[in-house]
Amino acid sequence: KLSDYILQTRCLRTHLYTLFHLTPLTSWSWKKMRSKKTRVALGFDDITRSHLKSLPAPWLDHLTNILNSCFRLGYFLDYWKVVKLETIPKPDVDPRSINAHSPRTLYSVMGKLLEKAIFARLQRRLHATIPPWQYGFRQKCSTIHQILGVKAELKSKRACATWCVAVCLDLKKAFDKVRHPSLLFKLAPAGRTVYIIAASYLKDRCVRAQFDGYTSAPRLVTSWVPQGGIVSPFLFSLFLADLPVTPGVKIWGYADDIALPATGRHAPDALQQTLDAISNWGTVNIMGLNPAKCTTPLELRSGGMLMT
Repeated sequence: KLSDYILQTRCLRTHLYTLFHLTPLTSWSWKKMRSKKTRVALGFDDITRSHLKSLPAPWLDHLTNILNSCFRLGYFLDYWKVVKLETIPKPDVDPRSINAHSPRTLYSVMGKLLEKAIFARLQRRLHATIPPWQYGFRQKCSTIHQILGVKAELKSKRACATWCVAVCLDLKKAFDKVRHPSLLFKLAPAGRTVYIIAASYLKDRCVRAQFDGYTSAPRLVTSWVPQGGIVSPFLFSLFLADLPVTPGVKIWGYADDIALPATGRHAPDALQQTLDAISNWGTVNIMGLNPAKCTTPLELRSGGMLMT
């Protein structure tokens, strides 16, 4: 009977999701994920959220099954990984200059829906892995938390400490230099199923530039987290989670901007050890610094006098 076949299919599906420790998407959760603003830029498939909202219930169930199948198989569709790169002209800049255009990356709406599901599972399983000093990409946090934290750390010891020094670091092209093997190693605690689909999400991504009606050939990208992607901020924070720091030095961060305040007689030595450790970390993870944006505010108290 058809009813028996449907029942067996549902039982088998439930068994598979239990086996892979995965909560399946439902039509309701899928509908909730798509109920966002509809006026967004399009990827290469030209599908909008308005199109998805207009689908009848049977089609919605069919798309839900497709997304669940992607999770079960650990496969992020290649077509959803093709990024459209457009440029936006900057105001008051000569348009003939290459620096007069800001890049903008656009993604498939269907791919973003699957990203939301991946992000929800990553956040649930690896949220505790993100260090408390990272204020970037967190709810109810902004750059002011990092600034006030550094200021309070230095101010609390300013009256008695011999040294009040901080090093402000900026990672060079941080999102574009995330090494996939290192990132995947840090994704392992998320579990087999989430790890596999996250690896598929990162693998074989390509970019196609579109300008003045012309589209370039696809170019493979091997080390980055997609800028503008829903999962990307979380992946970047996870990538920086093991940034080393030595005793006597605190770390405050917002995305790729890192501040390292230290106070006391041995502050310079402690900071130097931390910088050496971060340098080694950058060598291993192929992540460099932007010297033009790195600064060192310094206060030295000598003989009751404060010199800045």
